[in-house]
Amino acid sequence: MIKYMVIGLAVLFTSCNHTPQKAAMPVKRKNKPRVLSTYPDSLYTDTLKLSGKQMVFFMPTQKEFDTIVEKEGEDSGTNEIVGDFGVYMNQVVDSLKKSPWLKTTITDKHIITITFNNGHTMSVNRTKGITLVGTILCDDVKRPQIDYGVATSGDYWIMIDEYYGKD
Repeated sequence: MIKYMVIGLAVLFTSCNHTPQKAAMPVKRKNKPRVLSTYPDSLYTDTLKLSGKQMVFFMPTQKEFDTIVEKEGEDSGTNEIVGDFGVYMNQVVDSLKKSPWLKTTITDKHIITITFNNGHTMSVNRTKGITLVGTILCDDVKRPQIDYGVATSGDYWIMIDEYYGKD
C-alpha cells in the first residue's frame, strides 16, 4: 500500500511541469487613467439644481409609490398622503402662476441642490425625511426651509409669508 502511495505522489509531482515565466513588463499608458466616481450615474441625473426664490414640492416617483403600496398595503395611507398633497400643492402652484414673484417646481428627484448667491451650495436628499412628500422654500441668501409632510394650501401660504416676509 505504501508503495502505491509513493508512486502516486511521484506521478503527481512530476506531472506538474512548472516552468517559471518572465515577469510581465509594465504597460505604458498613453492617457492618464480615468478616475471613476463612487457615486452611481443616477445621482447625477437624479439631481434638481435650484437658485433664486423658489418653492419646491417634492414627492416619490411612481415606482417608489408603487413599491410602498405593494409593501405596506393599500390601507397604509400612502394614497391619501400623496393625493392630499397633490390637491393642496396644485392650489398653491396655480395661484403662484398668476403672480410669478416666486417660482414653483414640482419634483421627484432624489437630490435637490440649492446654490446661494455667494457660490456655496447645499444638497437635500428628499428620501431622508420622515415622510414621502414635502416642500422646500429657498432664496439666494438664507438657509432653505424644509418641511416634510402634507399641509393645506392655507398652511403653505403661511410658510411662504413667514419665510419671504409679507410683500
